[in-house]
Amino acid sequence: MENDFAETKYGNFVRIPIGNFTMGNDKTYTSYFGKKRRERPQSRKAHRVKISNEFAVLETPVTVSQYKLFVTETNKTTKHIHYKYLANKFELKKWYMTDKLVNSSKPKWKETELQKLIIDQKFAAYPIVGLSYYDCLEYCEWLSVKLNSTIRLLTEAEWEYCCRANEEGVFYWGNDIRKVLENSWCCLNSELEIQEVKKLKPNNWGLYDMTGNIWEWCLCRYSQNFYKYSPLENSCCVNKNCKRFVIRGGSSFNKAETCRSTHRFGLKPEVRSEYLGFRILMELK
Repeated sequence: MENDFAETKYGNFVRIPIGNFTMGNDKTYTSYFGKKRRERPQSRKAHRVKISNEFAVLETPVTVSQYKLFVTETNKTTKHIHYKYLANKFELKKWYMTDKLVNSSKPKWKETELQKLIIDQKFAAYPIVGLSYYDCLEYCEWLSVKLNSTIRLLTEAEWEYCCRANEEGVFYWGNDIRKVLENSWCCLNSELEIQEVKKLKPNNWGLYDMTGNIWEWCLCRYSQNFYKYSPLENSCCVNKNCKRFVIRGGSSFNKAETCRSTHRFGLKPEVRSEYLGFRILMELK
């Protein structure tokens, strides 16, 4: 896809065309170990959605170096901010390399300071993680002023549209889950660790790490039943009775099938995790 945006210290944006796509999945898919699986109920209703506004999307999740600019320029204090990280990765890796649905070993979470991640230069090209939904909004507001454009999180429909990039298969590279190792960081190739961005293949529109590596906060509120009544144009749940917000993409912590373009989940906006970051969108006039 052609891109007429110059790369800046704030990241490289890719222009996304208007169009239509099928959101959700009403068909079965095959796990990495050859088992037939049915799409989760909250994503099972396949429906056509129209994206009627042109926009541009950051080619990667927001990185540590990009977020550090925001912290530096705004004098934001991050030492008091803590997020959860998985403390028993070695113990869990064996289970994640199987097709079992039940794990006898439970994840053990501990906390670390966000500031440690930001100041460690070796993580500069890694996705920024450990941010709440509100932190992401704060970053978007700051960058909107810097770029004199509206910068925001992607809606859930915009996220899936960008992820698919005109691909109607289960994954953004098609239906073959075995190709996950060259396209997405998941438990099979990550050692359950977050990885530097742009190390694997991009999708058809030149977007990297759309699935795997980290979950990405989306703008919309999360409802398991949203697809039953969602609008068919520029869809986004804004029901304030829904207390969680959408996350998309799966992560290095998750199994390969979580890298489906359709997989959706929701978290409370104050949640912070080493597997949770965000990507941004620029509205085009």
